[in-house]
Amino acid sequence: MTKLNVITGGITMLSKRIHTTMWIALILIILLYVIPIPINKTFDAIEIKLDDPSYIVPCKIKVYGKYYKNLFTDDFFNFNGHIIVSNYKLTNEKMRKVYFLKDGCPLEYYYDTGRYDSYGNKIYEEYILGHLYSKTWFRSMIIGVFRNNALNKEVNGKVNSDWGGWSTIDGYCIVTNATTREEAINILLKNKVIP
Repeated sequence: MTKLNVITGGITMLSKRIHTTMWIALILIILLYVIPIPINKTFDAIEIKLDDPSYIVPCKIKVYGKYYKNLFTDDFFNFNGHIIVSNYKLTNEKMRKVYFLKDGCPLEYYYDTGRYDSYGNKIYEEYILGHLYSKTWFRSMIIGVFRNNALNKEVNGKVNSDWGGWSTIDGYCIVTNATTREEAINILLKNKVIP
């Protein structure tokens, strides 16, 4: 066997290994984006009111369900499961799938009203806690709570048809990775939730 044949055979083997490795990597990447990833985490958070320095309420956010990553962009992923905020009773109810975008998304829940329609089916009402901002894998979560939800949370999750809005001036915010008001405000500024 000549020296040229040995070199050519070595290159061919190396080429086959690279080709096989690339195919395996491609298949693993596709599977990462196709197969949902189970998640079950609890985060410590605080709730603040932007115009009231004395309003600081500790809470917990429990997240469990299936996480789906989008293959074509880092700005989009979705989650099918539950996001439960300890101080808000109705967040224990059924939750609509969440599509996370860079600009946030609504947190929508459905609760049993105890009433039935004319066909005997249960009537469910929609409940929107507020707007959720999150980085991928729930690394940082911020919930802009609609004002009437924050006011009604002490009355056993009382719901009215007007949840109110959210304001960068006097809004309620639930912020993970913060233990003080100053930390929460810095996180809100860094994530451009408030100007």
